[in-house]
Amino acid sequence: AYEIYQCDWSSDVCSSDLTAPADQLSVQVLNGTDTAGLARKVSDVLYNEGWVIATVSNWAGEPVKKNTVYYPEGYADQADKLAALVDGETAPADATLPQNVLTLIVMTKVASN
Repeated sequence: AYEIYQCDWSSDVCSSDLTAPADQLSVQVLNGTDTAGLARKVSDVLYNEGWVIATVSNWAGEPVKKNTVYYPEGYADQADKLAALVDGETAPADATLPQNVLTLIVMTKVASN
């Protein structure tokens, strides 16, 4: 089971009391590389763009070729917006992924605006 937290990275404070707006899923950011800190850097960019970050961790699944956003049924539009921001692609989330967040597997840096 996953517990959703919103984190304020400027103060390293996370709270499960703060959640994404009802019409926006939060984002699980997972590092798919061996570059330490990549998911954290990307999550900072996403946070500054208004996305709610659920978790930041490492990806232990099958390798992906580029930044990929996995989305639960009914959230393809949000996945497309996130994928455009991270220069990535989208795919439906399978049963091994949480169905209450967008899951971003990070393979490359993301430019900040």
